[in-house]
Amino acid sequence: MNKRIRRFFTHILILSFIFNAIIIINIVGEKNELSLPQERPISQGVAIKQARLFTIRDLNKNLSRLLYKLSVNVDENGNDAEFSTQFTYQNTGYANVSYIIHRLDIVTILTNNRLSSITVYDSKGNLYYQWEIFTNYHLINISLREPLEPFGFYSFTVSYILENSIVFQAELNKLYIFEWSITHDEDVEQFSLTLTLPTPFKLYNKTNIEPAPNFQSSDGRRLEWNYNNIKMDDTQTWIVRFQEYPSTDNINTFNMKFWAFLIVTFLLGGIVGSLSTYFYLKSKAEFEKKEIVETLLSEPEREILEIIKRENGVTTQSKIGSISGFSKAKVSYYLSQLEEKGVIQRERWGRMNRIKIIDESFD
Repeated sequence: MNKRIRRFFTHILILSFIFNAIIIINIVGEKNELSLPQERPISQGVAIKQARLFTIRDLNKNLSRLLYKLSVNVDENGNDAEFSTQFTYQNTGYANVSYIIHRLDIVTILTNNRLSSITVYDSKGNLYYQWEIFTNYHLINISLREPLEPFGFYSFTVSYILENSIVFQAELNKLYIFEWSITHDEDVEQFSLTLTLPTPFKLYNKTNIEPAPNFQSSDGRRLEWNYNNIKMDDTQTWIVRFQEYPSTDNINTFNMKFWAFLIVTFLLGGIVGSLSTYFYLKSKAEFEKKEIVETLLSEPEREILEIIKRENGVTTQSKIGSISGFSKAKVSYYLSQLEEKGVIQRERWGRMNRIKIIDESFD
């Protein structure tokens, strides 16, 4: 009996041990499945740190740079240059892309230049970015407005100012020398560069541009270079020499303003003189006309005119009769004479005749 009991408990212990072992194995298996590495995009902070160890092409995996447009505008101070770089990428992978790493490594012949005023934006506005400075270059990690889907395209612009990037040689004909180099951090199918000089400056006519541009504007202030199929780590250098010249535009503007002032003054003087002459001759003619007409007026006619003028140039026929003491027939006769001479006008006003002077020389 005791042996049977011992066997029973022994079997129970063995089954319990086996059951617990199965549970432990399942738990460990689940933990191992949960700890398997997942394919996730690298976070921005990690990407910036990894940029020290990997190339930009490694970080921008499955991204193809199709277009690279660089616009360089020399500032009017002759010391700084504004760089505006426009990129177009295509996602050639099968996963969404949320950020793009870009390296700024514009190198000039000056060592004291400083990069500032970075702005990153797309067609809808500014984009968030992280900026980290290394010994020989700058890195910016750009957060896309929306994840870039597989085989999709995305364009954005990075602009910044490179301060103290232009050499000024006062002893050498006051010559400005702008020399800068770019080492391409990725392959690019099309690369174009445009350089614009502000109004006070023109190209130095004794030296050529290096390399020769594909296009040069008639005034020499706009230069364009175009390249295809640039490879990663290719380095390109440009040298542009220019001087400050008196602006013919300013001279022409001054001359135009000067001549415009003279013309306006002449016209105003002519208009004022003409008006003065016109009013003088008009008043003189009216005065002479008045004298002539008055000599043709009889004494009663002049008396009637004086009554009308005292009534502010308008009165009634009956009032003229009451003031002058003339009879109705006499008043009517002299008014008819004045009307024939074009001095007054009679018009019906209710049951009365209203009289007004129409010859301005008698007002």
